[in-house]
Amino acid sequence: MTMGDAVASFLDKKDVTTKNMCLSTPADFRNRKEYQLGPRQWGNERYRWKDATSRPRRFNTVVIFLPALVAVSYLLKMGIDNLPTGTTINHFEFGAVSPEASIQFKVNPPGLILNAVIANTPQVVLSFLHFNYNAIYTAMLMGYEWVSYAHERKGLRVTRQPSGAQRSTYFLQLPYRFNIPLMVLNGTLHWLVSQSIFLIAIDFYDAFGKPGTGTPKWELLGIHNYKSLGYSPPAIITVIVLGGLMFISIVASRYIPYKRGMPLAGSCSLAISAACHPMEQGDDGVSIAEQKLKWGVIRKANLMRAIPIAVTGATGGVGGLVARGLAARQLPQRLLVRTPSKAPKLPHSEVRQFSYSDHAAASTALKGVHTLFMVSASESAERLDQHRSFVDAAVEAGVQHVVYTSFMGAAPDAVFTLARDHYVTEEYIKASGMRWTFLRDNLYIDFMESLVGADGVIRGPSGSGRVSIVAREDVARLAAAVLADPDQHAGISYDVTGREALSISDVAATISKIRTRDVRFHDETIEEAYTSRANYGVPGWQVDAWVSTYTAIGSNALAPVSDAVKSVTGCAPMTLAEYLAANP
Repeated sequence: MTMGDAVASFLDKKDVTTKNMCLSTPADFRNRKEYQLGPRQWGNERYRWKDATSRPRRFNTVVIFLPALVAVSYLLKMGIDNLPTGTTINHFEFGAVSPEASIQFKVNPPGLILNAVIANTPQVVLSFLHFNYNAIYTAMLMGYEWVSYAHERKGLRVTRQPSGAQRSTYFLQLPYRFNIPLMVLNGTLHWLVSQSIFLIAIDFYDAFGKPGTGTPKWELLGIHNYKSLGYSPPAIITVIVLGGLMFISIVASRYIPYKRGMPLAGSCSLAISAACHPMEQGDDGVSIAEQKLKWGVIRKANLMRAIPIAVTGATGGVGGLVARGLAARQLPQRLLVRTPSKAPKLPHSEVRQFSYSDHAAASTALKGVHTLFMVSASESAERLDQHRSFVDAAVEAGVQHVVYTSFMGAAPDAVFTLARDHYVTEEYIKASGMRWTFLRDNLYIDFMESLVGADGVIRGPSGSGRVSIVAREDVARLAAAVLADPDQHAGISYDVTGREALSISDVAATISKIRTRDVRFHDETIEEAYTSRANYGVPGWQVDAWVSTYTAIGSNALAPVSDAVKSVTGCAPMTLAEYLAANP
């Protein structure tokens, strides 16, 4: 599989998860906080060859290269120090066998097999080194090939039979002007290493040509021949010099700049996919992947379209995060707030005053809006009436699409009592005639620490039930993605959850671990739960909502885990541990 194969695949079968992300780089997928969809400012960044390689790959190459050079240099020094007095390096020929340049073992000399293993171990190390060296250059030159598509139109290099303007891939994935020198260099180094350390066999004869023992030491051992390892200082020095030049070369190559013109994708399939969202078809119906290609803008985007997106709750948690997400995408928006002075100052935004209960103000604020992000009103006995009034105002103002934050498992008989109100609101929106998308959020991760009492105990009747809590940040990312392209999500209800289902005992244990304090869970009975909350001075419906939060968890109604966040945004939601670590 080559880069050309990947591009051809994504051109033939579009990856909807990376739509509107054409400027994304691998860093966007590694770093959640910098990840965003939609339009972004093009900075025309300067990339260098090292940016196309991963840090682990560069580190592995250095880890093999430097110790190998240091070890060879140290062994050369030992060999020179052990030469007989008056013998210099100039005394030795390149790769020649010399009794003075042989390894003298203090114990019984090793046998043939062990000597052969020792002599060939450097060849194995050199093979690993060549593999990493070649991989580094393959990655850097793949980046060179990738960036070239921003400057000239040409066919893809593919491993299958080329079709149309496609071309065959290079042998061993490298251009021949690099591949051939690297192959010659590799062969030369292997030959030099074979001349640097090698197997030698010495037979001893006396002055009369009869087999002897050579020295009193071998005579005592009864040894008539001697197998050992020889070394050639000139060859070793050549290996060190050539290896050093290779190391300098690969370090220097890291800082060679690519031509400006497009973001690097490296071998990241998501980044490659993000760059492959062309027009619907090629010329005369021919597959785009079979034509000469060039990367760039195919039409000018209207970033400041005349019709803004209306966002309610912009001074709150989810609404504020959504507003910032849309601003980062340079999408025009209208922030609907009760107190304009508290509205965030965001680019491409305007502020209108409204309230859910003021039909006239809401209708006026929504004039000229096609898409509305409707955060549910604050919990109150009048919330349903407020929702109905606001939906009516949206219809009156000509709003065409509503994205509403509902709740997981919204139904007329939902265990969590407030989810019943969300169900009624959903049905009212459906009956209004507007297009709709419902984000059925689960309980928020952000809310979990507030469950802990002053004594470090979470109390509630949830038993061993589980809940797939989700961060408001992840809800907002999903909402912003939907609002950026609402037609793609019309008529869909998304269950918005985290990627793990936890019991309240698990929640307490995680908080204890991350916050380094003792937090535990006490499983109340339902009667205990009502009794402990009866003196809060709140109406009965509010107490019912508090208690049913736990009973809904206990029934496992909130346990299912959805992949909505990842499937829509391309990035997995965070866990409780990740959230706590990121928000000390």
